[in-house]
Amino acid sequence: CSRRVWENIVESAGKMSFRAAEKELKKRKLINKSYETIRRITHRSGQLIKLFSNAFHSYIEAKSQELVFPCVALFYAMWDGVCVNTTEGWREVKIAVVMDALKRLKVFKAGFWGWEEFGEQVREISALMGVKDSVQVVCIGDGASWVRGIQERFFPAGRFILDFYHALENIGRCSREVYGEGTDKGRQWYDGCKEKLYLYGGERLCRYLRRWKGQLDEGDKEKGEKLLNYLEPRVAYMDYPRYRTEGLEIGSGDVESACKNVIGARLKRGKRWKLENAEAMLNLLCVQHSCPGVRLSKLCGKLS
Repeated sequence: CSRRVWENIVESAGKMSFRAAEKELKKRKLINKSYETIRRITHRSGQLIKLFSNAFHSYIEAKSQELVFPCVALFYAMWDGVCVNTTEGWREVKIAVVMDALKRLKVFKAGFWGWEEFGEQVREISALMGVKDSVQVVCIGDGASWVRGIQERFFPAGRFILDFYHALENIGRCSREVYGEGTDKGRQWYDGCKEKLYLYGGERLCRYLRRWKGQLDEGDKEKGEKLLNYLEPRVAYMDYPRYRTEGLEIGSGDVESACKNVIGARLKRGKRWKLENAEAMLNLLCVQHSCPGVRLSKLCGKLS
């Protein structure tokens, strides 16, 4: 097919199901091809993007230089995982977002990698964007061992911040377990903890929680201890008053949004994916979201 037709096919297939893409493209009178053909072309395109990854990397490097990123002192790197249903069972996709502090350029990377290989990919993208020293990088995540592991190994001089809203999720879960779902007492306790965490940080909140746990009934002490077991080892990454004073982000909303809008919206629609096809789609989605408005033919040549 022609370059114009190909680009319209992969653009639509990255946003909607193959059947929906077929209807949309036929409605716009752009093609007269079946959804099976659209699927085959899309998967092949994702494979080509991987094959021509140097072109994608060159684009990121050039765009970074255009935006004067070599002079930028601060970058954010966030990563998370989301499960996708494949013919080999549910598999975790790891996805990262690397961006400058002003969010002028966001680069996405996703795949079925182990955390170490994934970390190498994130570090490579960061270098292309102008990160010369990991001290320039602020990593924000949920505190899982592999999330922290990437920061410690690949950005050892960078700072790690526990996602504020993930900490709140754990506090909210404890509130429901101790006080019940939707109770006034539970909401008041949660709001008080949120305020302490936001204004004074994790260390002060944990001191309060230790006293609070001691006042609970025996049956609820274990629930309070569970929350403390999560928060106390991560106190060093919950100095939110200091982060806000320095003008830093305290939430990983950009990668949470990527899990939902980059991966979930396209790869979690009820069907099971062949692993190689899911990988091809991930390649395509990351390029589309990293390079909005850029013609794919510039990144992977003409589809043959």
